[in-house]
Amino acid sequence: MTLDALLVEVEAWLRRHAPATAAQLAPPATDEDIARLEAAVGFRLLPEVVTLLQWHNGAGDQDGAFTLGPLHSMLSADAIAKTAHMLIKINDKSRLEMPDYHWWRRTWIPVTSDWCGAHHVVDHGPDTPGRVLYWDHETGEELLGPYHPSLTAFVAELLDALRHGTPIGDLRPIVTADGELDWD
Repeated sequence: MTLDALLVEVEAWLRRHAPATAAQLAPPATDEDIARLEAAVGFRLLPEVVTLLQWHNGAGDQDGAFTLGPLHSMLSADAIAKTAHMLIKINDKSRLEMPDYHWWRRTWIPVTSDWCGAHHVVDHGPDTPGRVLYWDHETGEELLGPYHPSLTAFVAELLDALRHGTPIGDLRPIVTADGELDWD
């Protein structure tokens, strides 16, 4: 199944089972939003990242917001640009004191945030373009799994968890009495 088709299915599931969460999805990113993000990071985004942002331009950080993976809100194009800029700045400052330090890579695009320093990132580098990995500010270069070969595989795992209640990591999707998607 394509990423587009998976995202349509995720949204249909949310509208049926977690309408309060579905209502909080942002409108799609515009071509201008994408262009500003690409200018901010200095390279063209992989097509899957563009597809994700054109589905919905983030989900916010409020309670009940859509989580693209357990406890990680989907970032908007503006939030991606700000987050990437901040992490590059921290990495560059640290490298002045420790030249071999590689805590963050310029080719990583954070697509989610737990709002405490952890992100799912899409690698735009030449070695593993499109790979989705989990990154935490406390471990830096010691990349945490699980890895997904693509956003398509990442969203397929999410859709499977939503449809069947299967866990992602240690957490299972639940729907609250208020119609919000949560993870337990």
